[in-house]
Amino acid sequence: MAQYLKRSQYGGNQRTFTVSVWVKNNNWYDFPRIFSIGDGSGNYMSEMCILNNTEAPGQSIRYLEYAGGTSQVKYVTDPIFIDGSQWFNITLAVDTTLSTSFDRVKIWVDGERITDFRTSGSGAKVEYSLNRQTFVNGSQYDYWIGRSPGYGHTWNGGMHDYYHIDGQALDPSYFCKTNHNGKYVPKSPQGAISAVGSFGANGFYLPLQEDQDATGQLVNQFNSDTVTLNGNTVVGGRNKYAQ
Repeated sequence: MAQYLKRSQYGGNQRTFTVSVWVKNNNWYDFPRIFSIGDGSGNYMSEMCILNNTEAPGQSIRYLEYAGGTSQVKYVTDPIFIDGSQWFNITLAVDTTLSTSFDRVKIWVDGERITDFRTSGSGAKVEYSLNRQTFVNGSQYDYWIGRSPGYGHTWNGGMHDYYHIDGQALDPSYFCKTNHNGKYVPKSPQGAISAVGSFGANGFYLPLQEDQDATGQLVNQFNSDTVTLNGNTVVGGRNKYAQ
């Protein structure tokens, strides 16, 4: 997906959310962004990307939050080995209201929860404080898929079955399953949407199918949000899954 998407947000739950998406990318060198949510300057944002690990072979998934241009929250996984030619699922669940700080950010890859994060150096983990508000689901911040507004770092791979859930911290079983051949695959959109129930004020589902017109997909999924594709407005208004 050599494209990026930008949409506005409405006032929602800034403490609890889920993002689940299938991705494929052979280039980790430019810290490609899966999503970035902030004020557009790069100084205030929450974002997730994948990068080559600088301390050991393999890749790391990084979720962090900048405030005032410095990292206030940081989760960088220990190295995992990603085959960039294959599709895989990443699910991120954040709930800063949880009393156990370790559980406030959960990351799964193909259904397996990652529990090992960097503890030293520039990537050392900094956890969310209790009840901290993120930039996610905040009406004053924009939501970017496939790009960082302050730094670029455009996602130059593939994405599909992108879910954003406002107000629930969900595990991958809501979005994915193991089929009868033992392969980890996406659930049907109808099954996932039914399982999720409420998407919240900012929740949405985007198929992002590469063989379909991107503008058409956005028009179908967003009835009324202000949405831009590669900087060009394609539809205005509120999304169809908002509740």
